[in-house]
Amino acid sequence: MSDGVYPRVNGEHINNGQYGGMMVSVVGRMQETDGQSWCTIEACDGKTVKCMANPDDLCFQQGRVAEIMGAIAEDGQGFDAFVARPLGDDFDLALYNDLITKVASPDSKFSQYFVPDTQ
Repeated sequence: MSDGVYPRVNGEHINNGQYGGMMVSVVGRMQETDGQSWCTIEACDGKTVKCMANPDDLCFQQGRVAEIMGAIAEDGQGFDAFVARPLGDDFDLALYNDLITKVASPDSKFSQYFVPDTQ
């Protein structure tokens, strides 16, 4: 993977271990936090995912939609979050899930547009 380009995944991708150990981008709605080392998000497909990170570092705001980049645990049980970007309150999570499952998936005829240009 080129620097700064990561697979776009949903909660199912994270929880099934398909991308275990890889850097990914996940979009979802912030749900809860312990205030110290973890938070949960509802990914764009409605699945809950645990993010290991200081919630202050992620600018955690309950109910807000964000894109979070991080490394999925080898066992697929959550991921270590490194960077988060707020995406606004009107972001359409269902439409985004359709994008990554129907258009950007590796078996889609459009997948070539969602990988880094190696030339």
